[in-house]
Amino acid sequence: MTAPRYSEIFAYLGMAVGLYSVLYAAVAWKPETGGLIAAVGLPGKIFGPIGMAMAINSGAWPAKAGWLCVTNYLIWWAPVAGYLWDYKEIRPRSPEAGEDD
Repeated sequence: MTAPRYSEIFAYLGMAVGLYSVLYAAVAWKPETGGLIAAVGLPGKIFGPIGMAMAINSGAWPAKAGWLCVTNYLIWWAPVAGYLWDYKEIRPRSPEAGEDD
């Protein structure tokens, strides 16, 4: 019996990455409206390496696949976290909102 290829998983992953890129482009275009998108994206950037480490540790993926974490996840932690840190200062405020909002 041949090993399964799980092509459906990779098709889904490609679709998800493509959709995330549209959302990240929207955040770049209008940063004052992207807090929720970035707040949802950051856990994905954190849990992705955890899942990959588990796959590598179990032997399902080779150790050299760990480089994918560097390019797909780890380099984005600081920019996304920094954006969220600064988001309170760049988001639009309603006229009724006080200074403590």
